[in-house]
Amino acid sequence: MIHTARLPPLTGSSSTRNVKNLHWQPEQVLPIFYRIGKIDPVPEHYTSIGRVEKSWSTAFGIKPTSEVRVGDILAVESQGSFIEFEVESLEIDDQPVEVGEVGAKLGVKFDNSSRLIREKCEIFLVRRPT
Repeated sequence: MIHTARLPPLTGSSSTRNVKNLHWQPEQVLPIFYRIGKIDPVPEHYTSIGRVEKSWSTAFGIKPTSEVRVGDILAVESQGSFIEFEVESLEIDDQPVEVGEVGAKLGVKFDNSSRLIREKCEIFLVRRPT
């Protein structure tokens, strides 16, 4: 399932749109505004796991810095907003896998990937509240 805005543009910053559209909780976002230096609009519950190495029409490639599993929620910043999606399918060397190990050349299924995700976009693992 892909979670992204399908609403008319909202006024305010991209962080404001993401809070509303992705249902971020205040404790996930407030620490952004207390950081020192340049404020990076990445919420607390996102962990960077690498950058897109290649993008195709139905998938993208990444060498993750953290394990990725089918069922995990990933996020990518695209056109000023974040897109969150559940990992439905993973492949290594054209073979389906349930877990992508650190450093593996991993293919992640994502429809319309080449339209929404560009090479070198940062990918995040989304931690859900327990």
